[in-house]
Amino acid sequence: MKQIFESFCIAFSTYSVIPMPNVKWTESNRRYSLIFFPFVGVIIGIALGVFYLFYERLNLTNIIFAALATAIPVWLTGGIHIDGFCDTCDARASHKSMEQKLLILKDPGVGAFAVIKCILYFLLMFSAFAFVSEQGIYAMCFVFVISRVLSALSVIHLKCAKTSSMAAGFKHAADKKQVTAVLCIELAAVILIMCIFFRPYFEIIFCCSALVFLYYERISTKEFGGITGDLAGYFLSLCELVSLWGILLLERWILL
Repeated sequence: MKQIFESFCIAFSTYSVIPMPNVKWTESNRRYSLIFFPFVGVIIGIALGVFYLFYERLNLTNIIFAALATAIPVWLTGGIHIDGFCDTCDARASHKSMEQKLLILKDPGVGAFAVIKCILYFLLMFSAFAFVSEQGIYAMCFVFVISRVLSALSVIHLKCAKTSSMAAGFKHAADKKQVTAVLCIELAAVILIMCIFFRPYFEIIFCCSALVFLYYERISTKEFGGITGDLAGYFLSLCELVSLWGILLLERWILL
């Protein structure tokens, strides 16, 4: 039980800004950490859903809602995944060799391409949040869980790049069979809930997530020789953006 609690603390202290007891990292207490990674997405989804309820009651404008909805995931995660997104954008935009791209991922500095694409990312998130319907917002709350389940599964099952440290550390420490089984149960629970309550959105979200995952697997293997923590963050950020736009386009082209 202590090991599971420490795994929970490590997951939340690493991937969120929620205060947790200080736990010394060991291989044994990281064994189940990835199981709890999607629960950070649950917190983000709940925060977004609750904020939307207050937004409706306070009669705020769409612009204010979109700005704060874009900020909520970054605020609750401390920007760890956006950091990976930026590093990956810099590395890919360099068009250099695999070894040099991996070095760029390790560079703590931020390049011009990262800044440009980060601005574009937030503009696209903001503009989509401004026009998605109430039902679409609630469906989007589940995307934060789906993206983290898929990201965790990629760490367990995809090859790590030779310079990977954080992703490789979680991969080697994990009890792969048990972690995979629990992550699949979490994903199945999300699928069941969405099939019951958000059927029009279920198909588009999973199509978007699957396509982004295949794209992530391809570029990770081809351009970096495997995944890293930064690439996992890149996937997670892109998955959420593409899914949100999938929801918006579904509403504009099909549901309306």
